[in-house]
Amino acid sequence: MLQERLTRHLIENNIAYTSHMLRAAKISVHMGLGCLACVVHAILPFLFEDTASEICDKILNEKI
Repeated sequence: MLQERLTRHLIENNIAYTSHMLRAAKISVHMGLGCLACVVHAILPFLFEDTASEICDKILNEKI
């Protein structure tokens, strides 16, 4: 059942397993950095004012 779900997801998105894994890992790293930027920004509002928003925009526009 798990293999069927994985295969179906990859087929629906027309992507190979390795490509999917690398893309997901890359997005995860960028989201983690955005999270850290948000924490720093919460404490020091003059830092990273647009960083998290810019990262989200890049991810949503598939530029990452």
